[in-house]
Amino acid sequence: MKKFILFILIIGCFGCESASQKTSCDYELIFDQALGYGINENDGTPAAISTHVAKRDSILLAKSKDSCFDQSLQKAARATLDNSDTKLDYHPDETNKDEILFYIPHTDIQQGDMQFEVQIGDTRKKESVNTTVIPVKKFLIVPLLTSKKNKELSVTNTQMQTWHNEILKRLPLSRNGLQLILHDSLDIRGDVYDLNTWFGRLCTWNLLKHLKNEFECDGVIGLSPAKMDLNDQKDALSGFTFGADTTVILENGDETAITMVHEISHFYQVGDEYAGGQLNPEVNIPPYGMKGTDMLHPGTAASGLNPYIHGGKNDEKQGSGTLITSSQIPYDSVEHKLIRHDMTSYMGKDGYAMQEYWTTGMIWKHLIQEWRITE
Repeated sequence: MKKFILFILIIGCFGCESASQKTSCDYELIFDQALGYGINENDGTPAAISTHVAKRDSILLAKSKDSCFDQSLQKAARATLDNSDTKLDYHPDETNKDEILFYIPHTDIQQGDMQFEVQIGDTRKKESVNTTVIPVKKFLIVPLLTSKKNKELSVTNTQMQTWHNEILKRLPLSRNGLQLILHDSLDIRGDVYDLNTWFGRLCTWNLLKHLKNEFECDGVIGLSPAKMDLNDQKDALSGFTFGADTTVILENGDETAITMVHEISHFYQVGDEYAGGQLNPEVNIPPYGMKGTDMLHPGTAASGLNPYIHGGKNDEKQGSGTLITSSQIPYDSVEHKLIRHDMTSYMGKDGYAMQEYWTTGMIWKHLIQEWRITE
């Protein structure tokens, strides 16, 4: 009798241990290359980003709805990619009770339709993804030797790499889809090229724009070593353009990358997101209440009329551009990490640390439409 009772007790203990392990947890899947969610313009709710780029480092994120990923579920989680040619399996790269993250290298992100399947405990979910090929974008970087600072700009390979990486994080390009070409310094110390005058800026821009065809690139960015005068205001201008995918900007160390991505986006009709700027509501809706001029119709007023598009605080800590919250799941595809703080659009007011600027769903979608290869 004692042996029989002991046997029953042991069985009971095994049953208790098994029952303590979770076997199910409700979650959603998000495929992410820079931003998981944009904003639905009609009601302000989160809208999953549905336009993606081939050959770009990406993540597949399982996000639990009630912090239910215990350690057993985290360890057993698996993802599979069926790209018709072969099946690829992935183990989690990061896990906690709220998130299980699978890193998908750019080599696995093929053009066209892909089908992901994730198994976490008893819950299996699928995510369909479509990607498009974006041609390599090439931009010529031209340091300017000016009379205002009679000293040649020294741009190092390290600086170029930093600019490259910061631009790549924010634009819808493949892992190897961006080329920055460094030109020799251009001597513009003659009076005709005086950047403190309207005529001098026009002549400098005209000189630079001819380099676009010569180097067969997508745009030309001149680097000024100092701010420029605007009318009677000293050092008031940090950049200018007259069109033709050619611009001159202030060289400002690592922060120059944000000005570059801002100006590159202007090449493709993306509007400003600061008061008094050149707005383009047809492409990227300005934050609600913002006023400026219409980028596509000079002399015409434009403003932000959509109450669901909110801007940053526009104070000493946060910019004026469209607000990007951490709940939209911004992802840094270069450093392979989720960004856990709020940011604002890089089309907003300058002057903040580059970590405060990111892309928006509207800008991301528009640039893919502009750049994708269409047959």
